[in-house]
Amino acid sequence: MMHEQTGPATHAVVVNEAEQYSVWPAGRRPPAGWRQVGAPGTREHCLGVISRSWTDMRPLSLREGRGDVASAGTGTGTEQAVRVEQGSAA
Repeated sequence: MMHEQTGPATHAVVVNEAEQYSVWPAGRRPPAGWRQVGAPGTREHCLGVISRSWTDMRPLSLREGRGDVASAGTGTGTEQAVRVEQGSAA
């Protein structure tokens, strides 16, 4: 299903090296390690793009079977998600 754009292009889809997606304000430079993919659109349009593109929420390293927490992304939330997925609690 195509999501039609009905408003101004206020957001963009960005992706990081682990192939995780996010919505980012259009016209702002993405943070280090992220790049814009596709054309800017409404927030709803961008969320539709993400839902069609990001079908496996695991970071690239886990999808490729490396299971390397260090390359799975940065931040406590990512590390906790990896530990939970592996069956250990923090």
